[in-house]
Amino acid sequence: MLLYAIVFVLITATAVTLWQKQKTTAFASYGEKQELASDNVRSLDYALVCQDKSIIIVYGSQTGTAEEYARRLARNLYEDYSISTAVADIEDFDASSLNEVAINNSRTARRVLVCFILATYGDGEPTDSTTSFYQDLSTIETEDGEGDPPLRDLHYIAFGLGNSTYEKFNFMIRNFDEHLQRLGATRLGARGEGDDGLGALDEDFLAWKDETLVEAASHLRAKKGYNHFTSPYKVVETPHLTIDSNELFLRRKHNDSRVENNGLVAGPFNNKNSYLAPLVYSKQLFAPAYDRDCLHIEFDVSRTDLSYETGDHLGVWPTNPDAEVQRMLMILGLSNKADTVITISENQDSGAQVFNTEPRTYTTILRYELDICGKVSREICGALSKMTPNAEVEAHMVQLAADRNLFHST
Repeated sequence: MLLYAIVFVLITATAVTLWQKQKTTAFASYGEKQELASDNVRSLDYALVCQDKSIIIVYGSQTGTAEEYARRLARNLYEDYSISTAVADIEDFDASSLNEVAINNSRTARRVLVCFILATYGDGEPTDSTTSFYQDLSTIETEDGEGDPPLRDLHYIAFGLGNSTYEKFNFMIRNFDEHLQRLGATRLGARGEGDDGLGALDEDFLAWKDETLVEAASHLRAKKGYNHFTSPYKVVETPHLTIDSNELFLRRKHNDSRVENNGLVAGPFNNKNSYLAPLVYSKQLFAPAYDRDCLHIEFDVSRTDLSYETGDHLGVWPTNPDAEVQRMLMILGLSNKADTVITISENQDSGAQVFNTEPRTYTTILRYELDICGKVSREICGALSKMTPNAEVEAHMVQLAADRNLFHST
């Protein structure tokens, strides 16, 4: 069976992955994705207390963008305000645990904050991971036993990811915001709404973040400071491993390890368990005279039980050109270490997450895992400002990071 796709080509791709929108929501406990062990593991308050955090950022993501923004926000809070945060998937919690956060805030002098970063999926739908929390939130009574709003001592910030080409633009974050305020919670700053339809998602996030974090830090009584750059990742070279070692990760894994007796690759397929589909046909639809690329692509899913339904996704896995990989190795002074094996882990409190912990080489990382050919963002300019050789260059990079108009006119 073949599926067809029209792809506007931005980068060279060697494989695509497919996953289907889940028909039911699978629950997982906080941190480790395992069976529910107690009421505590699905509690936002328990997560804040046991990790000794003042902010918890929960994300509802279908394709990973909301999670990426959540982790970027956590890094900014730590680097700019020395605020350590917890970052977690919203499917790990029950909406009723918001009551616990509010109650413990009222009983103690603590100041904590809940941040929601939520994508709207399809035409106003919650993501798979958000569905249960959203349904439960809408059923919470507007008064507690004493006639007061139950979340009157809860403070939160909110950012949504949406697409204005759909009628129900950012429907999820708007509904969350309405429900939370109906229950007495207090939002700090404006509700952020990113618009992927205008290609402004990243700029919308940066604008919201810059304004909202000031209010969040004020609520937490944290002052902005200047921290020298600290990598969110820990890189360790492993000289006992070589490029010929069996445990080395050198390329993306195929589906053969999941083949069942009937010859099909085992599902279900979702954003955590995608199917690597081979491309079988590609045709350029525009003549060379046109200043754009558009490909008609066919890919083979005959080894699965996949059939297209509204909401299914196609993900493209890019491979950076070898010339650019070699160039980056040279720029970083790693040409003589191209095949050196390393392991990567996240530094504590950085907000980062390592998705691939297998040993691999510098070359493998630059070829498959980093976007070394993408456009430089304002956020990257801000990060690079901490590594500049002198104050003049630093000031210019800081200005580029802060001034949207200057950045886009440079």
